[in-house]
Amino acid sequence: MRNIINPEAIDEFIANSAQPHRDLPVELALKALRKALRNHAALYSPVVAPPSKAPPWMTPERIASGELYAFDSARCDYDLFVDVFQVLQWLRIGHHRQELSGRARRKWEKSLGHIRTLDEAVARAGQETEAWGAARVRANRRERERMMGHRPLKKPPPFCEQVARGEIVFRLRLSCGGRWYRLMTREALTLEGLEMDHCLGWGLHASLLHERAAAYFTLRNADLSPRLTVMVMDHGVNEVGRHGNLLATAEDARAIDHLLAAEGPLNLKTSETAFRTTEPDRGSVLRMLRPLWDPVLARLRLRKQVNEWRAGKGLPPLPSRSARRNDGA
Repeated sequence: MRNIINPEAIDEFIANSAQPHRDLPVELALKALRKALRNHAALYSPVVAPPSKAPPWMTPERIASGELYAFDSARCDYDLFVDVFQVLQWLRIGHHRQELSGRARRKWEKSLGHIRTLDEAVARAGQETEAWGAARVRANRRERERMMGHRPLKKPPPFCEQVARGEIVFRLRLSCGGRWYRLMTREALTLEGLEMDHCLGWGLHASLLHERAAAYFTLRNADLSPRLTVMVMDHGVNEVGRHGNLLATAEDARAIDHLLAAEGPLNLKTSETAFRTTEPDRGSVLRMLRPLWDPVLARLRLRKQVNEWRAGKGLPPLPSRSARRNDGA
């Protein structure tokens, strides 16, 4: 059993995930997911420094022993969000089953407390929803991708074809042989996300591109294989990622500097203009963000606060998902 210093963060994450399902009691979600997420090792980071207002028992010697961990919701990847989403859908369907008697309903709710792992919760969710005759939330990969808006059902055209169409535009050749291209359409973003194994094909990025709130560039090697993806907003470079969201290198940073110097002003909308929620623009903002699942959107909105939160808890800066996977998280 892990010694977790912030168990309240687990309940907060479950409550936020259950919030979009307004007709699902949070108590059911906590009963089914609390132990499952507590036993999910990939969601924890070792404590390396005392957090603010640390209790007396949290001594430097105990921290150095490596036995203290902190729950970190930012370590959730796409597949884990889908698993949690499926469990919440199952709980919602079970809660609204009218054919259950009061005794049978109490027995079912009590059985939720026996769930130990997330895999066990997902397996039970699939079995019971299928037995109830409800729509299967995770029937297959195609349905899951359509539901989450993570990938389109139609495969995008290849890179060279999109360049010929003007959907991907050549911008700069580097002395090392690399070439910068600007991604101009949703299909170009989707192709980049598929080839680089990251989230560029999500609906939010396509909406930002359409609203001219962000510009996207890809650095290709001499053989046109992808090397680096860059997202630029009005305040400068917002995201940089290698294959699988690996961290960029110093050489990549120099290549980005050359790109920005050659591009000059990109005439992008300000972040406030793109995301303001005043009444006249509320409908357009909702349409722009509709492809995303609400908990994923909440995670993106809080992304700028993650490192501050980790610093307050005594955690190191947040690594990328692939970096954590390479470290065996």
